[in-house]
Amino acid sequence: MRFLITAGVLLSALALNAQAVGDDLDVDAVRKEALGKWERFADFAGETYRLVKDVQEKEETLTAYALTGEATYQHKVKYEITVENNLSIFTYWDFTVTISEPAENAPAKDARTRYLFRIKDGKWYQTSMFGESTGIPQLHVWQRPQMPPEVIKELNYFVGTWKTEGTTGKIKSRGHWSTKWSPDYHCLSIDTAYRSVGAERGGHSTGLFGWDAKKREFVIHDFWSFNENYTSRWRVKSDSEWEGELVGVEDGKEFTTKVKVLKKSPAEFVYFSKNAAGEEIEVVFRK
Repeated sequence: MRFLITAGVLLSALALNAQAVGDDLDVDAVRKEALGKWERFADFAGETYRLVKDVQEKEETLTAYALTGEATYQHKVKYEITVENNLSIFTYWDFTVTISEPAENAPAKDARTRYLFRIKDGKWYQTSMFGESTGIPQLHVWQRPQMPPEVIKELNYFVGTWKTEGTTGKIKSRGHWSTKWSPDYHCLSIDTAYRSVGAERGGHSTGLFGWDAKKREFVIHDFWSFNENYTSRWRVKSDSEWEGELVGVEDGKEFTTKVKVLKKSPAEFVYFSKNAAGEEIEVVFRK
């Protein structure tokens, strides 16, 4: 696997320069602002990876992580940042792969590659390569890391389409629970539907599943088609167990109950709760 810090020609030098009119770039300020870690998410061979580049004083390291947390690729380069015609230019060389096998077409050690970039409002916009004529035009946008890697790993466990088999009191139900990452990987969207076996009860809900950075808890908000809604807050107790508290509204009345999830395998987990009437709820989720 090979991830290079390259981009095609999407924004021209004129477009980038237009942003800088009346705002002359100071090369020392640009160098200082570039330091530290930046991330973006990218698809490769049908899989999504979290790319993290760590810009130090004279060296940049780029690491590709699977969403489960494993580092699958890494390379290092030496670099310099200059400003020419009020444009920020990143030049790198001495390309060295440190995790995974070097690519056959890796640049020579002394080969210098340049690209235009601009850091604005906390984002690193990376565009055209000087001297590069191949490739599909692209724009890469990096930002400071938004969530801890362990949070991404936990959320990613729940991504996918799960079939559900549930019991509420003596009533059984079947349905689905589908989740996917938001476009910029800051939370999951949830689509849920179920129908009771041998009864008319059923419904559909839309929800969000994310991370509360202040309280350091996972949060799920669900809104159901029959005018019920639920907010649950979760804490990770172990690799296989989550627990928390749910505040729900059923028949116009608010109630609170404990909730728990037990992970049986990568393709199965079980949810435990109670409804407003105090009936036990158990739902098995399977991929």
